[in-house]
Amino acid sequence: QIYVRANAAFGATMRSVSNSAELAALLASTDLGPSDVVLLRSGTYGALDIAGDDAGAIFIGESDGSTVFSGPVTIAASSVTLQRMRFAADVTVLANDASIVDNQFTTGRLVLAAAGGVQVTHNTFASGLRITGVSNGDIGFNDIAGGLVIDAAFGGLIHDNDIRGAGTGVNYNAAAALHGNRIFGNSVGVNATVGGTVNAFGFVAGSGVNEIYGNTTGVVLANARVQRQHVFDNGTGVIGGGVLGGDTLDTANLIETNGTGVANFNGTVQFNRIARNGVGIAATAD
Repeated sequence: QIYVRANAAFGATMRSVSNSAELAALLASTDLGPSDVVLLRSGTYGALDIAGDDAGAIFIGESDGSTVFSGPVTIAASSVTLQRMRFAADVTVLANDASIVDNQFTTGRLVLAAAGGVQVTHNTFASGLRITGVSNGDIGFNDIAGGLVIDAAFGGLIHDNDIRGAGTGVNYNAAAALHGNRIFGNSVGVNATVGGTVNAFGFVAGSGVNEIYGNTTGVVLANARVQRQHVFDNGTGVIGGGVLGGDTLDTANLIETNGTGVANFNGTVQFNRIARNGVGIAATAD
């Protein structure tokens, strides 16, 4: 996959800055566009606002990860690329067709506030990723520590990510299609609050199997529903309330090799495969 046109002969205008003052001066004096590539040299930069008149510009850091932003970054221009940088403050996307590629988020989060056509790939996150406004695109092949919070609907696919090292790995509070993610090493793997047969976890078009393992609790349902998931090697597989399972074994959850497969659950348990747990289902009094 090619992210940057590095040869000026192909039409790119290469620019270089070494500090926040030079970057601010460039943005103030020049309306950047799709043929502009800005190389940010090694150093620590402050806050950055990329306005609408810089649509299409590519901002790329040093290959050794020594380009660091200590202040917040806001993308309000369409088709902007951020690549190969470290962020110690939040990056907020407010425009369409942003590409966030091969970056390190240390104490900063990526916030998708209104991001159409966003591409978020090959990044590492220490403080998580949050979807706060209706967005769409592709979120794949990232290492997401600190949790994925879905507070607004996301159209497209969230796939092939490692989601780990959080109190809750995935907070599923709005519709999104997740497929092929590995959700492990959290206190709670997935906390789902969406019910029904359209927007619930595992029901959105494009959804598939996620591997939910090595958590204290695999899945917590809060009056919610889940199907298609592989929940294994957790202390407890599933707790909470709502509907555990789909409407056919074709979309069954596989709940296996947990200490307890299902416990403290108030609701309906149907069309699941529950096997090889210490205790399969610990039934409640009612």
